[in-house]
Amino acid sequence: GGMSLRVPDAASFLSSWHEIFLEDIYRFQCREREPVIIDFGANIGLSVIFLKRLFPDAKLFAYEADPYIFRFLEEKVSRNVSGSVTLCREAVWTSDGKLYFQGDRADGGRIIRKKEPGTVEVRTADIREILGRFEKIAFLKMDIESAEREVIPAAGELLDRVEKIFVEYHSPVGKGQRLAELLGCLEKAGFRVTVQSIGSVSGGLWEVHIRSAIEYLGAARRMNIRYKIQRGRRIAGNILANCFEPPVVLLTYHRIAVLAEDPYQLAVTPENFR
Repeated sequence: GGMSLRVPDAASFLSSWHEIFLEDIYRFQCREREPVIIDFGANIGLSVIFLKRLFPDAKLFAYEADPYIFRFLEEKVSRNVSGSVTLCREAVWTSDGKLYFQGDRADGGRIIRKKEPGTVEVRTADIREILGRFEKIAFLKMDIESAEREVIPAAGELLDRVEKIFVEYHSPVGKGQRLAELLGCLEKAGFRVTVQSIGSVSGGLWEVHIRSAIEYLGAARRMNIRYKIQRGRRIAGNILANCFEPPVVLLTYHRIAVLAEDPYQLAVTPENFR
């Protein structure tokens, strides 16, 4: 069916749409009629729409910390989703409390410990308290912009309640790698890890994403992690050609004016209109 969509950022929307609805990165199998699904880092709600279409009767809990983006999440869910969806404007963390959020009005905002210019105060929700509410979680999606480095170890034995998990791991420049530690936590929880490398790097943005999808096979668990290194340049038209049917003309502009930070070449600058 159709969707009613209003988006805050063209580049991040096109990338997310392509991955979620064309690549099916969140698709998983489940025999339960009403599975419990938790979405950490729901952003504008595309993942929520996809998961509820996959399992219409699912009990879905979506967390998004960014107050600005949360408005788009509420709008999309109200217009495009029916059934049980609980929206939480909180940042998933290691404890309940308050931290600061540094937003970018797209999909790259993140929580930080100290107040800085342009940040807003947000509530945090304890990962252990969230997972502890449920005896069984059919699917947990985690895309929380480097907070997973703290959250996954803090979850501890409660990860045993998760049947399938999708994790996006971020390795910020200037900070130590903690990938081995996180994989150890998942292995301890009974997940089997397989790594698949994709993508290439171009330009000056060196942010590594590890995307994981876990498929439960009998008594065993399997996690497929896909490395994705953000490409510096990609043509938005190639994505548009596959996203919309019948063909449409989409006129868009983008707020980024620095070409090195404009991977989809949507900035309104002379260099992109040769």
